[in-house]
Amino acid sequence: MKGRTLILAASVISLSVVLLGSWTPGNYTPKPNEELYGTWTNTSEVGKMAIRVPQKEIHLPGEVQTFERLSDESPNWEATEQIDIKWTDADGNIWYKTFGTITMGFNKGYKSQRLIRISKSGTVLEAVETEVAELDSSLYPSAITDSNDEDYYIFYRSAEK
Repeated sequence: MKGRTLILAASVISLSVVLLGSWTPGNYTPKPNEELYGTWTNTSEVGKMAIRVPQKEIHLPGEVQTFERLSDESPNWEATEQIDIKWTDADGNIWYKTFGTITMGFNKGYKSQRLIRISKSGTVLEAVETEVAELDSSLYPSAITDSNDEDYYIFYRSAEK
């Protein structure tokens, strides 16, 4: 009896270790036409982050480009962007958890994880971001609740490609 209990306990512990250690970023396989992809703009000042928020972001498969001004022809910085998780809530809003690293420009090497909500209409993108040392599924922001949060920003879908 003790042998079976020992084997069962060892099995449960092994399974727990495998499940807890199995989180790897990027398990979601993006579609070519993700709602996140495209050009998003905002020329008004937004919350406390207004100084740092670019006026335009272009989300492409695997990357995001940011432009300080709408008129800029070249991005001020570029970053990798991977979709970790995607879901749709009861109201029809689309949610993403993404992670990325700035690869060019100001703050090169900065790593962050974002919680993004795209409105049911697909025209409004709201997000909160947190800086991380290393990617960790437990470090995503938990909610988008306060537009005055210094890590909050909002963009509107642009017809520009």
